Amino acid sequence: MPIDAIFAPTSTAVARAPDVGDFIVYPRLGAPENDPRPPQGPGLVLSGGGGHVRDAYRWMHEVITGGRGGRGGDIVVLRATPDESYAAEIMAAAPFNSVQVICVPENATPAQLDRAAAIVAQAEGVFFAGGQQSRYVAWKGTALVNAVQKVYNRGGVVGGTSAGLAILGEHIFDGRVGSSRQVTTDALVRAPDSPAASFTDELLALPPLRDAVTDTHFRERDRFGRLVVFLARQKEPRVLGIGVDEKTALVIDRHGVGRLTREDGGGNAYLIATRGGQVRAGRPLGPVTTRVTRLDDPRTSFDFSAWTGTADSYEVVVDGRRRPIYSVDPYTGR
Repeated sequence: MPIDAIFAPTSTAVARAPDVGDFIVYPRLGAPENDPRPPQGPGLVLSGGGGHVRDAYRWMHEVITGGRGGRGGDIVVLRATPDESYAAEIMAAAPFNSVQVICVPENATPAQLDRAAAIVAQAEGVFFAGGQQSRYVAWKGTALVNAVQKVYNRGGVVGGTSAGLAILGEHIFDGRVGSSRQVTTDALVRAPDSPAASFTDELLALPPLRDAVTDTHFRERDRFGRLVVFLARQKEPRVLGIGVDEKTALVIDRHGVGRLTREDGGGNAYLIATRGGQVRAGRPLGPVTTRVTRLDDPRTSFDFSAWTGTADSYEVVVDGRRRPIYSVDPYTGR
């Protein structure tokens, strides 16, 4: 049972179900005292949604502890809606020192944000749950986001799944105008300048994800075309899209090298390079030429400092004036 915003401060208080607007610090699982040892990263976990990727949590533990084994590392899970289930899942996957979930609603007060920030400041890892990225970008510039940034800067691991991954790139489709289910490939290739696709820049400064846009549930919801539109709308001459399938995580180490981890039935990660500034007002998208590196095996990797990978790459042209819109299957290159 949560310990904040659920019980009134009287002896006759009656428990109630958590509400979306509640600020909740859930009970901490694991050791009551923080792990005093410094983390050995930094690292990033980019999980595509659709369920937990337990190997990614094990990788977080290995990075934080430097592979020494045994219990170590304090993890904070941040979310914008009530649910404490992540703590047990993460603790069961790897021997962390502790895991704690904090629900921080979009309308959180400065005092609540400060309290969450104080807890995050003691952590070695932060993981953003799924939900709606519009609720996360509302935290931009707050003490809480600054605390997350400091975790990464001092060698910790920052990650997220679904909406929690969508907020990690430099340029974020923020869902403040149109939802992810409304902003689809089909809609955007026909109207790439649609105001339904709104963006927030630099919630966090994560060097491997500079000039990058991330997207989730990738192949399952055919988001290749929509991610290409997101890229084409940016101002940089060279931009990188990162699409991750469900039950799949891309983990990026301290050297900026990313590798694939999967849960049973997981998929691939797609690194999509193209140019920004390719959207014309009132016109369908295209043609936009992209270079795709598909990580489909944990033995393959992608170097984010050089934008090159050990996996095969292929070209995909996206053209909203044609049917089909793709020159080849963007998920296989064939």
